[in-house]
Amino acid sequence: MKNPIDCSLFYLALKKKTVLQGLWRMASWNREQAATQRFLANNFDDPKWKTAALKNAYALMSKRRFGKFCGRPTKRASGQIC
Repeated sequence: MKNPIDCSLFYLALKKKTVLQGLWRMASWNREQAATQRFLANNFDDPKWKTAALKNAYALMSKRRFGKFCGRPTKRASGQIC
């Protein structure tokens, strides 16, 4: 069984968001499937969704879950979130 949580960071680093969306589409057994699919469907070039991605990254880092965040948050970005 392919777990999209285990490989999310890898596919995002390779800029393969569509492949990651396909993996999440197949992961019907995962309770986070619907929310993650909705989140990945957004356009992260839009400033609104860039901020949402950074907030998601910090939330996952605080829970020690690194599989789904987009990029490494910076100090500058943390000033924009708080």
